[in-house]
Amino acid sequence: MDKPRRKWDWIGLVVRTKVSMMNGEVWIPDGTEMVVIYQQGGADLVAKPCAHCGIAKRSIRKVPLDELEPIRRAFPAPPFRSVPPSISEAIRVTWPEVSNG
Repeated sequence: MDKPRRKWDWIGLVVRTKVSMMNGEVWIPDGTEMVVIYQQGGADLVAKPCAHCGIAKRSIRKVPLDELEPIRRAFPAPPFRSVPPSISEAIRVTWPEVSNG
């Protein structure tokens, strides 16, 4: 899949990380499947929920777009400057097989 030209069009894309990330709680390895929930000054990402416990980790830093590889579109990008979907809604739409309702 080609990378979107406009930053706003990244919202709703399922991406694979090219680098590992660390936040205060967990290490996210490279190659992790995540969905872009917001994009301003870098991507705000949520990881695929764990199949065992259902916890979905959110990146706490803005990830540069060149560190992401687009895989597929999970949901349409919202109109420019509108409110993006909530984290729970983005997870439910992106990975229905692991979301809890």
